[in-house]
Amino acid sequence: MDKLVQRTQNAVRNATRKKARRDIEKNLDELWNFRMRQNVNRRMVKKIVKNEQLNRKEDWKLGPRLAPRRDVGEAAEKYATIDQALLHPPEKTTKEQKGFRSHLTQEDRVVILEGRDKGKIGIVSDVNVRAQSVKIRNMNLVRFTQIQHSESHD
Repeated sequence: MDKLVQRTQNAVRNATRKKARRDIEKNLDELWNFRMRQNVNRRMVKKIVKNEQLNRKEDWKLGPRLAPRRDVGEAAEKYATIDQALLHPPEKTTKEQKGFRSHLTQEDRVVILEGRDKGKIGIVSDVNVRAQSVKIRNMNLVRFTQIQHSESHD
């Protein structure tokens, strides 16, 4: 009888381990898909900026008389601009942001850790939980990632 109880306990334990592994793989797939959407967005913006730089260089080389008129025709509204939808990071779906809590609030003082404003101290003006981004007064938009803490730290 003891062997039967041990076998059932082992079976239950193995089933919970398999389920936990499947959940982790599923979360990793969702995270991978989100990162891929971000990378595609970044590549598109980079491509547009590079194209505009080449256009400006070409216009400068040709001079004002020979340069093509890029400010007329179909592309008149988009001349030397980037679509605003591309500049904003893609928002995470509700599954991806499940369990996310921002530890930052408005009027918090923060130190910038990366980018051209590295080392500067700023004040948080807006926290977007859905996009998981923070806007800091007089500085660029800074993205942050949530660090998972154990329950003893919360």
